[in-house]
Amino acid sequence: EISISEYMLNHELFIVGFVKDVTEQKRRQEDIVKRQILEAQFKLKSVLTDIVPVMLNSMGKDGRADLVEKLSERLDSVLMEKYPKDARPQTIHEVANAYAGVLADLGGASNVECSHEERSKAGKAPCPEKCSVRISACPWENQKSRNLLLCILCRGIAWRFASRAREPLDVRLVKTMADGEKECLMAIETEKD
Repeated sequence: EISISEYMLNHELFIVGFVKDVTEQKRRQEDIVKRQILEAQFKLKSVLTDIVPVMLNSMGKDGRADLVEKLSERLDSVLMEKYPKDARPQTIHEVANAYAGVLADLGGASNVECSHEERSKAGKAPCPEKCSVRISACPWENQKSRNLLLCILCRGIAWRFASRAREPLDVRLVKTMADGEKECLMAIETEKD
């Protein structure tokens, strides 16, 4: 930050300048904004994790099915709007990476591992291509251990991307932190004929 001022003294013009390093001040402001965003995310997640299960438990079977359908439709439109580039994945790799991107945006941490097995010794066709998304930090933070519905919601996000791929894909929730595991594992595979 630079400030310059002028003044006259004995009919002479003097210019005075001050230079101030505001790097630390800007970093603090950025930290405040990041903290506010994280707090807002946490509040939103808390509302979802606390209210949705209560609503589902208080409804009859038809009401629950209707609510889940409406949530799924809304989820679909949000994914299409927020992730237009990822909304039409072509390959299993793109599906897994789009899903991992959403988890990261929600505050989670994951890594994608993909493989394609070679032909078996019997000369059969190759095994289906597989991608695993290992989630080491749950996007739902402290809610993970008490709410399996959130794991199902995450599977729904992965399935929404998978349903748009050019090849039929299967999405399975293999293990979850809600069941006491150290990580969640989502398997995405090419459907078997």
